[in-house]
Amino acid sequence: MQNNANDILNPFHSFKLDPQSPLPLYFQLYESLSKRIHAGEIPNGFKLPSESRLAERLGVSRITIKRAFNELADSGLVSRKRGKGTLVTLNTALVVKGGVLEMTSNIAAIRHRTKAKLYNRSRDDIPESAFNALKLPMSASIETTTHALLLNENAVTMSVTYAPSELIKNFSDEDIERESLITLMQEKGIRVSKADQVLTAIAATDYHAEVFSIPTGSPLMEIQCLMFDQTGTPCQFVKSYFLPEFYRYEMTLT
Repeated sequence: MQNNANDILNPFHSFKLDPQSPLPLYFQLYESLSKRIHAGEIPNGFKLPSESRLAERLGVSRITIKRAFNELADSGLVSRKRGKGTLVTLNTALVVKGGVLEMTSNIAAIRHRTKAKLYNRSRDDIPESAFNALKLPMSASIETTTHALLLNENAVTMSVTYAPSELIKNFSDEDIERESLITLMQEKGIRVSKADQVLTAIAATDYHAEVFSIPTGSPLMEIQCLMFDQTGTPCQFVKSYFLPEFYRYEMTLT
């Protein structure tokens, strides 16, 4: 099949970035391209249009396009080589990156590559550790959600999220299966300004074994993540579990 950059430009005749959205322009473009790549609408090996052509078509700066393309590359969706342009190279690993901006983009990329299955949503039996992490009194209302992300109908990661009920009570179950809570919160103007993460290798419990269809005691990677909004207030406490073969962590030290 002949790849032509014009093929990918056509959908952008009607596509517009929303300058009023709390989501940055580069992130809006990144999400749009990421969804199309994961849906197979943009196949592996496809050469994306140049930064200048796409910037002109969308009416944004070349820096915005460059940032979106770099995020796609960091998420393992494209490769960028001088003289060859930007090629789609979908990677099967779920890459977890250090840094708040990288983490936000990465979560969106993982969600686009997988299908979410919501197991539980409740305000009952919230552990004391969640109240302590979110710095809330035991009398406060906290909601928890448990969901898995499926790749080819098999769970590759599972997350248990705790958040103040006030922040997520208006999100439907369908919303939570469609997008991550961090993305849904951003759409409502709640921006994650920093996050504290702890990575641990653990043995799968009976519950993990059931979700992942693996033997009890099998190795898993656990990431505990406490996220803070733009005011410095804790907004989410998440425990995520990954199958090692689908997990890669990247961090840049300066």
